[in-house]
Amino acid sequence: MRSRIKRTLQNIIDNKNLSAEEKEKAVNQMVQMTEIAEKEAAAESLLAAKGFNDSVVKYSRMIRQM
Repeated sequence: MRSRIKRTLQNIIDNKNLSAEEKEKAVNQMVQMTEIAEKEAAAESLLAAKGFNDSVVKYSRMIRQM
């Protein structure tokens, strides 16, 4: 799901026919997704350090989907 959203956002960013405002929104959404992925990875690392191997953390926050 995330990879599909990231591809869509990248297509928006790369589209020469869209306004700077539209591209900026896409960039902001891409940054937000990256921040969430980093939070999930950090939480998984903390859990692994406590002995909970193979943990999966899903940070849930509303992201407008394309």
